Amino acid sequence: MVRRIIFLSAGIGSVDPERTPGVQAAIRGVSMKSMKPFNLRPLLWFDCAAAAIAGTAMLALAWLLAPLFGLPRVVVVFVGLVNLAYGAFSFSLARQPSPARGRVRALVTANLLWVGVCVVMALYFAGPGSWLGASYMLAEGFFVGALATVEARTLKAIE
Repeated sequence: MVRRIIFLSAGIGSVDPERTPGVQAAIRGVSMKSMKPFNLRPLLWFDCAAAAIAGTAMLALAWLLAPLFGLPRVVVVFVGLVNLAYGAFSFSLARQPSPARGRVRALVTANLLWVGVCVVMALYFAGPGSWLGASYMLAEGFFVGALATVEARTLKAIE
């Protein structure tokens, strides 16, 4: 009862730690690795949606984003097209009941390669007046890298 009150006062809501495995693990200090691995498909759906939204926005707003970011319009269009292509590939995986491990590894590898591309573009375009574009490229690289890390760890946990 005392633990339930602590969780309620922490703003968690009506979580009963005795009936919630994640909370029980946290209370006992059990590693999350020993718990049931996270399902890969929701990550793939999130990945797909994020890439599709970013790609669509970049293409639809290329005329506005290019001067705002201090990037050539062709670069903004290129980034948008890569995001859409990537979103299509992650969509093809998310639709499958059990995505092929090799294809998911390819997706993770593509994510990590894109991180490198984002960093190189940020450094290349980090001149005067283009700090916003460089910042965007670094932020996209960070987001994609974090997503690749979560996908890789999830894939490893379910293998």
